[in-house]
Amino acid sequence: VQASFVQEVLELTSSFANVVIVQFGTIVYETDAVSRINVQMMDWMVNTLQLDYDYHVTLGGAVYPLYGASELAQYLYHQTTKHVWLGEIGTNGKPVKDPQWIWLWRKRLITTPLPTSSPLEQAFYDSSSKSIKLKFILDTKEIPEWIQGCMQHKSISGNQAVFSRSVVEKLLNATVYPHVQQILALAKYGCCCCLEERTWVAMMDLLGYLKEGKENLAMFQLWPCGGVMKNAVLEEQDGLCFRTEYMLQLTNSSMTGKKQKRRIRGEDMWNALVQAKEKGFLFARKFRSDYPRSMKLLERIQTELHRNTSGSSLVVLGENNR
Repeated sequence: VQASFVQEVLELTSSFANVVIVQFGTIVYETDAVSRINVQMMDWMVNTLQLDYDYHVTLGGAVYPLYGASELAQYLYHQTTKHVWLGEIGTNGKPVKDPQWIWLWRKRLITTPLPTSSPLEQAFYDSSSKSIKLKFILDTKEIPEWIQGCMQHKSISGNQAVFSRSVVEKLLNATVYPHVQQILALAKYGCCCCLEERTWVAMMDLLGYLKEGKENLAMFQLWPCGGVMKNAVLEEQDGLCFRTEYMLQLTNSSMTGKKQKRRIRGEDMWNALVQAKEKGFLFARKFRSDYPRSMKLLERIQTELHRNTSGSSLVVLGENNR
């Protein structure tokens, strides 16, 4: 991180007494290192600082809440029976049916180039992607049964989610739940996309929160129509087409037929965000500061959708600097 950026962040937050800036770890993109960093932050707050808080919120820099700060705190304060907010997503508008462990099994380990004479490179190393297949790292041809059992689902990434402190404590307990840490270790340097959409919900399954994690919605995000894998930047613009992979329907007056459940036009974006909040979504993404229409939509959320109240309870926020 450049010193000028650090200074800019410190100046931006210096006027807020309730904001603490922590530089914690390095995200290696095209890997799931961010999940490991978020868990390390959880460990730092729970075991090192021993902070007494209610909920841990993991958010990236492209996210904006659909609730005002005190409104969100009040909402979470009254959800005493809920512990996890992820939200199930599917593929092409349908629940996943195929085992999801293949996404972990076929991942590759990012590595530096090996000597050309290395037997390992000759056998397993892919020079074009600078990686080694994960299954060879494990030195086995069989996927462990416990991975087969828990990696059957797909959800929003746990790096954009909410966890109660009791869930965090269980997640960090490697003695009682060793497989949770093993999933994190296997995924840490696994490259390509979408791995965290399988690993976090698998960890919630191991902890006993699968049903809750799938039902409680955390992040409203969309993808461009046409099969593009990257999340779309949210904006109000006639003619744009977005698709959703959630297991619910948003009313869309601009579209009819089977695609109505999965397509949102740019001119209907505001109505989609209002409905998303009504259906329980806590946050939305992506927003970009260099997209004027995206910033205009963000400002509209702040002025028209947030309903702040007094008497909020403490919520601990974990920021992963995306």
